Amino acid sequence: MRSKSSTASTLVVSKPLFMDYNKQKLEAVEQKIEALLDDHKLLELKKKKKKRQLDEDGEAELEQLLEKVAELKDSAKRWFELVKITTKKDAKMEEETITFGDATAEQIQAVTGVKFPIQDLDEFPSYEDVVPSDDFMAQYFKNRQVWCINSEASQRTYIDLFLRDVVARLEFQQRLKIFCELSMGVSNEQGSKKIKLSGRCDYTIGHTRPTALDFGSHPNDIHLLTVEAKEAWINKDCLQCIAEMATVYKSRKDAGKENCTVWGIWTNAYSWQFFLIDNDGQVYRTVMYVLQKDDDIKKIYRFVYHCVKQAYNASPTESCAPTPVIV
Repeated sequence: MRSKSSTASTLVVSKPLFMDYNKQKLEAVEQKIEALLDDHKLLELKKKKKKRQLDEDGEAELEQLLEKVAELKDSAKRWFELVKITTKKDAKMEEETITFGDATAEQIQAVTGVKFPIQDLDEFPSYEDVVPSDDFMAQYFKNRQVWCINSEASQRTYIDLFLRDVVARLEFQQRLKIFCELSMGVSNEQGSKKIKLSGRCDYTIGHTRPTALDFGSHPNDIHLLTVEAKEAWINKDCLQCIAEMATVYKSRKDAGKENCTVWGIWTNAYSWQFFLIDNDGQVYRTVMYVLQKDDDIKKIYRFVYHCVKQAYNASPTESCAPTPVIV
């Protein structure tokens, strides 16, 4: 699980974060100092002071103005130091980008804070009363008649069926939707380097409103479950699924979500494995399940249902309450 893979990374100089703001504040303070020093009142009081013509009130007024100048100079000094710090920091800050498919366990942990090694996930409940819809079964057997499962694209015709039928169940109240090919990423600063973990998720399931067609963009923290479809079954590829889950986990954590639990599914439509990152960031996985016989269809369906149900129950949201369907 911790074997290192080749990492495609790029180094770029990051853009200043606060430097422009600090410079603006410094310039504003310097302008105030200049204006105050050129103020006719201050100049007049200084002249009188030099000629010993100031009365008691004049002395007090001059003292107040000079104190104001001193305060502004102190402020300018602080802003100047901040400009130096941010300039120095931004000049040195490098960004390393790691794709989901190339990430090692160590890199995933460094960026997102999830915990390895992977722990075993207990078997799921049987859910004997949960069965696929008649439409699902008809489509499944029709797919088997016409599709040759020789690529990820053809495998997805089956994966689509499982996800669609489960998410459409009435108990989820139209509060969940499936997102395909969603790009997302998170980053974490380590010393003088910003490490970014990013890529494209085959599927995610998350909260959204039940409109007929949803073309909108959505924040990463609404997602609850990721699915990685793979043509081949190579053990190290499970890290890609975990990297996607961990990205959602950190997105939810950074957004201040109370429950950051994320579920994951890794499959080629024949072999299936299920993953969990709990609220403390620990990574879990089940054994691999194989869809060989017709009796296995319901078993895999119930496993997918369990993941979606647990994700939904752990992260209810009032902000995504059903709205009238747009036709």
